[in-house]
Amino acid sequence: MSNSPKLPDEEHISESQTDTDDELSVEEDVVTPMAAAMQWSSRITTITIEMILPGILGSWLDKRWGTSYLAFLGFAVGVPLGIWHLIKITQPKQK
Repeated sequence: MSNSPKLPDEEHISESQTDTDDELSVEEDVVTPMAAAMQWSSRITTITIEMILPGILGSWLDKRWGTSYLAFLGFAVGVPLGIWHLIKITQPKQK
């Protein structure tokens, strides 16, 4: 017998029947407010890192190699990438 945890499905069928008829009740996945806040916190942190890290890396490479354009190039790539990602995650999911 396997002791591995069961993965949740998209819809859960209730095992306890409270209805008098023989229909199965389907429960929707409910996300607690704290879980939703943690999801958005994680997303915002990821987008911030996507925007800033390329510029910081470019600045470090500028100092190391003696150039002066890589920090600008890093921010020029990172900021649009972060904005695109922000737009992507805020759009409603299409079924």
